[in-house]
Amino acid sequence: MNTDAEGETRRLQVLIDSLPALIGYWDRDCRNVIANAAYIDYFGMTPGEIRGRHIREVLGENVYALNLPHIERALKGEEQLFERTLVDQHGKTRYTQASYIPDVVNGEVLGFYAQVTDVTARVEAERARDDALRLFHISMEHAPIGTVVVDGSGVVLHANPAICRLLRCTAEDIVGVDFRRFVHPDNRDTGAEQFASLLDGSADHLSSERKYLRADGTSVWLQRDFVLVPGAHGSDDVAVAQFQDITARKAAETELARLAVTDQLTGLYNRRALVDCAKR
Repeated sequence: MNTDAEGETRRLQVLIDSLPALIGYWDRDCRNVIANAAYIDYFGMTPGEIRGRHIREVLGENVYALNLPHIERALKGEEQLFERTLVDQHGKTRYTQASYIPDVVNGEVLGFYAQVTDVTARVEAERARDDALRLFHISMEHAPIGTVVVDGSGVVLHANPAICRLLRCTAEDIVGVDFRRFVHPDNRDTGAEQFASLLDGSADHLSSERKYLRADGTSVWLQRDFVLVPGAHGSDDVAVAQFQDITARKAAETELARLAVTDQLTGLYNRRALVDCAKR
């Protein structure tokens, strides 16, 4: 019988040693009954060296103090799930998720199972994402060029202060609204086709000059540049557009065109205008 039990224990040890997570069982006195080889990487102790030790000796005073409330709840029969930052024996910081599962027999808690999983890759990816979002929002807020982010249907997801100044409205007036409603009626005909070509991949960039309506009823000429940002990990595609005020330039072009066909002294059509008219 002892041989059978010892064989079963060895098979169990081999099984848990093959797992990357820290696996252990601690009795009601917080002394280790079994632990796997993953503890070597974290705490520099083999399963044999850990067996019989109090959990405080293994975790160290600082981590033990942090984990003690979870240990006490587990020994009261309450499952625990929490995250903890650990520094392994090599000085490397690891982000972990720990679960303590009470071992309850006939209503009595005999100890608890502990599983600690390394989630460093996930945490670092989340932090990188958060940093990227933070930098994006900072750049949006302080960019001198009007910028909006729209979804595939043209609805605004983000609008920066610069575009609000150009359109003389607030972000609340823009976000959640189809941005095409701000396009002047003279320019609405071609906008849908151009945006569709961006979404279907036939165009990777859009650049055009269009007239837009401001909140106060006046109009402004803007040069717009659109790029498509493909969604990652199943998220939807979005488009980022930047806008620059070209009203002064358009007015100058109109004036130059007028001067080209009128006499500067009389304001009447000049010879060139009459020739062009005759040709038509």
